[in-house]
Amino acid sequence: MARFVLRRAVGMVVVLFAVSVVVFAIFNVIPNSPPAQRLAGKNPNPALVKSIEEEWGFDESLPKQYMAMMKKVFTGELTSYEIKDALETSVENFWPVPHTTAYQEPARLASGGYLSSRQEKGGRRRRRYALTDVGREALREWADEPVAAPPQLRDELLLKIFAGADPGPLIAARIEWNKRKVEELEGLLAAVKMAPGWAGPERTVHGGVIYYRKMTELLEEMGRGEDR
Repeated sequence: MARFVLRRAVGMVVVLFAVSVVVFAIFNVIPNSPPAQRLAGKNPNPALVKSIEEEWGFDESLPKQYMAMMKKVFTGELTSYEIKDALETSVENFWPVPHTTAYQEPARLASGGYLSSRQEKGGRRRRRYALTDVGREALREWADEPVAAPPQLRDELLLKIFAGADPGPLIAARIEWNKRKVEELEGLLAAVKMAPGWAGPERTVHGGVIYYRKMTELLEEMGRGEDR
């Protein structure tokens, strides 16, 4: 039981760590709404957006943004919402995370000593989390294990085809989605390559590009009805 709890905690730690090393590239490469507006939540007021821009350095040059964001991620603190926002455009490309995890798991990790926890004294009094030395050590031990569980495929397209759906429209739509995903990841890969010491994230993003290209080839073969 204790080992299960530890592995679950370490799993969340690695998610947080992965977010920390790709979040800068994601915020500055992937087209979307301005990052300050995303972090401010729904219907933010201009004053809050401006405050977040200054806090994270989004109103500065890219080098200054990088320094400000990495200082906050590696030595600073993140709220549960900030963790959730980054997860949606980074780690969830290869590691599905339940919607509630980013809100519930940080508190559990903090109780185990893997994260520090601090509530803001003013403003919205949000709770902020940061990796502790114990958390970093647990992450290192987990990453050094030379084994990984087999992947689990969960694809509604394949399930519908299995149930008798016409594969043509489904396959055509998925191929177009795959092409957009490849373009997105190639943009992220170009940004990650510019950052020294990011070999792990670079390999992961490169693997994503290869994966979606190969999946497109597989879908094209399925659409032609080959190998039956």
